[in-house]
Amino acid sequence: MNPLSEPNVSKLLDTLFYSTDINTLIECAANILKNPISIYNTAFFCVGLSNKKGVDDDLWQQGAIGENIKYEYASNLHDLEQKYRENTVKYKYFYENLDGFGSHRRRVILMIFNSVVIGYMNVLQYHVDFEEIPEELYEIVVGALTKALSVSRTFAYYGGSHNKDKESLEGLLYDLLSEDYASEYFYFQRVNGTVFEKEGNYRILAVNIENAKLISASIGDLKLSLLATFPRSWSVIIEKHVVVLVDCGKTDSISEKSLSNLDMILNELKIYVGISDSFHSLYYAKKYLYQAEATADIVHCTPGKKLLGFFEQYKLWCCASIISEQFGDTYIGESIRSLVSHDEANGTDYFRTLFFYLDSGRDIVLTAKRLHVHKNTVYYRLERMKLLFDINGTDKTDEYQNYFSCLVQYLNNNKNLD
Repeated sequence: MNPLSEPNVSKLLDTLFYSTDINTLIECAANILKNPISIYNTAFFCVGLSNKKGVDDDLWQQGAIGENIKYEYASNLHDLEQKYRENTVKYKYFYENLDGFGSHRRRVILMIFNSVVIGYMNVLQYHVDFEEIPEELYEIVVGALTKALSVSRTFAYYGGSHNKDKESLEGLLYDLLSEDYASEYFYFQRVNGTVFEKEGNYRILAVNIENAKLISASIGDLKLSLLATFPRSWSVIIEKHVVVLVDCGKTDSISEKSLSNLDMILNELKIYVGISDSFHSLYYAKKYLYQAEATADIVHCTPGKKLLGFFEQYKLWCCASIISEQFGDTYIGESIRSLVSHDEANGTDYFRTLFFYLDSGRDIVLTAKRLHVHKNTVYYRLERMKLLFDINGTDKTDEYQNYFSCLVQYLNNNKNLD
């Protein structure tokens, strides 16, 4: 069968030639694939949706142009994009079928333009099974819609609505966190007339949702849970993080009740969050976004079982992370290098012992608990390290240098040592 002989395909290509209106093209595409279609850009905002009338799927019915995708579902999209990036063969047609979201299967197809992912096409298996439609038709449809999206994606991330409602504010927040402003003048032009115009007491939370792709939709809705925990907040998705801007009100801290509720959410879903320092103007929000994202990623890989961390607690870790990324092992001290080499050659566990010991504030009992050994074993190893590697247990300067070297080595390993 020649796909171009299909009447609906000809109509789609004719429409593409004369118009780049996403919604008109999506209706044509839905007729070709005989199933409902939606399109999300890389900010995970819906920019196009076929007619939802008669579609009996609760999650699909919740979708609307200008709104964020369900955060748990976005994690799957981000995961698929990561697979594409890591694949040595750059396919033009890259997709995955998903189960567990709503009552029907989904097919997510990456919208790739000049080898760059610019959006995600979602097809709901509703009227016919995916396999009943020839693969060539999926390729034609996603190619046409990608072309249209490449032209229209310069418009507002949130569907072009300039009302001061919550959706437009979240779209504006995404813009503020994604753009660099040459001066405060241009920034104030952007936020003029919105709640972001006035200074406040803000903090940014970055929730690492890499594990959220494993979550069934029946568990709940992360976005609604976050909004219930922080009523004065706005959230968007940036890469692998849900970024939450929290208005703390009259103080610059988050209430203990909110932190307790947040901790319950994190424990239920097994996801991680980093919290920035407080700030007052969104003009500087990108700086604090970095703080929150870096802290979330550090919490994700630190020893112990913490799921939440404040940037204030992990400044040294974040500094070590930057050095690890840019300079590798350049700033690892000679004693720690020798210790690591000894472990690799002899199968000993000196590095973990020293690192856990210093990270716990020289707590022998906690170190033994982390290592799952007797505390006398920790005593013995520490004494052996003093002899073998000239590690002074009393000099504060040496202790700081050794701890920082351990941090860099730990982050170079890029794995949890527990």
